[in-house]
Amino acid sequence: MKYAYFILTLLIAIGFSCSPAKNKIAANENLFSPIQKINHAYYSAKGKAPNWNLTISDKKIQLILDKDTITTTSINPVLAMDSNVKRYRVATPTHFITIQIKHLAQANAINEGAVYKTLIDYEHKTNHKVVHLEGQGNYLTDYRLHDIWSLVAINEKIVQIADYNNQRPYLEINSHSNQILGYSGCNQIKAQLFYEKEVLRITNIIAQEKACVTKTIESDFLIALRKTTRYTLENNLLTFSNPDAILLQFKKVD
Repeated sequence: MKYAYFILTLLIAIGFSCSPAKNKIAANENLFSPIQKINHAYYSAKGKAPNWNLTISDKKIQLILDKDTITTTSINPVLAMDSNVKRYRVATPTHFITIQIKHLAQANAINEGAVYKTLIDYEHKTNHKVVHLEGQGNYLTDYRLHDIWSLVAINEKIVQIADYNNQRPYLEINSHSNQILGYSGCNQIKAQLFYEKEVLRITNIIAQEKACVTKTIESDFLIALRKTTRYTLENNLLTFSNPDAILLQFKKVD
C-alpha cells in the first residue's frame, strides 16, 4: 500500500515538474544502427581472416561468417569466476558455437571503441572441424537512454524544486559517446557511463566547485549516482538502483 501511494505521488510530480530546456541532445536516432533500434542488440563484434560479424540480443545470437548467416536463440551467458569473461555455448542443426567475451584494459572502459576481446569456436557436428575466430567488440548502450532526464525522486522521496534553487537536477545522457552532462542541484556536472548487459554505472563524476546553500541535498544526489549499478526504463520513467535500494527516478524531458 505504501509503495502504491508513492507511485501515485510520483506520477503526479512528473506531470507538474519543471524541466530543463531540451537543447543539446536532439532526438537524433541516426546515431544508432538498426541492430540496436530494431533487433535490440546489446553486443556487437567483428573480426577478419575470415571476415565475420557477431550480434547478440535478448532474443537471438547472429553470426555472419563470410557469406553464411547463422542465427540461433539467445541464452544467458555463463560468467567465469576468476575474471570478467562471459561465455555463450549454443547449437544449430549443424554446428556448436562457443563465444567468449573478455573485458580488456580498464583505461578503455567507457565504451569508446572496441574494448572487449571476442573469441569464437565454430565446430561442425559431423566432422568436428573447428574454426577459430578472434576479434573485438563492444556493448551497445541502450539507445532509449539518449535524452535529457529530470529528477523526480531520490531514495523514493519526491524532490521539491525549492530545495534545488528552483531548478531540478537533471542528466543529459549521450548513449552514443557514453558521456553525461547535467545539473546536481547546485553545480554543473559531467560524468561517464559504463554499460554492459544488465549493468549501468556512472563513473568519473566531476562537479564545479560552486558554493551551495543546499550542499547536503546535492551530496545525496551525487552519492546516489555513484551507488547506481542497474536501471529500468518504463513509460518514460528512468529508475537507477542497486541490489539494495531504488536510488533515483527521472522523467524524460518532452
